[in-house]
Amino acid sequence: MTGVPLKHQRIGRILAMEIRTGGHPAGERLPGEHALAARFGVSRTTIRAALAELTEQGLITTRTGKGSYIVFDGRPPDDRPGRAPAPRAAHRWPGWPGSGTPSTAWTPRWTKTPASASRNRGASACGQARARRARG
Repeated sequence: MTGVPLKHQRIGRILAMEIRTGGHPAGERLPGEHALAARFGVSRTTIRAALAELTEQGLITTRTGKGSYIVFDGRPPDDRPGRAPAPRAAHRWPGWPGSGTPSTAWTPRWTKTPASASRNRGASACGQARARRARG
């Protein structure tokens, strides 16, 4: 299956071509997910993946509850005021591997703590009461 584009990639290419050739002018709202899903005969999940690719390419912007709008105006993304493409790492959690931010800001819960930190962490009140009862 190498070299065969996935459904969302094919849909993204079709929509990107329509946007770049002027089929949809800047500022225009794209049809909703339901309408696009019916047009292409795919699920809304596939449409969302295609719209996410268009957003990464800087062709559209999506607002929750409002829809997707064309931001492409014929100029490369670097030439548009305030529209430099965001790095892919900007969509990740801070400190996540590959995000470009120091990992000291966030540490996963499953990392091991030093032995001194795990020792004497403090027993719960319930645990202390049980220990007292067991001792007599």
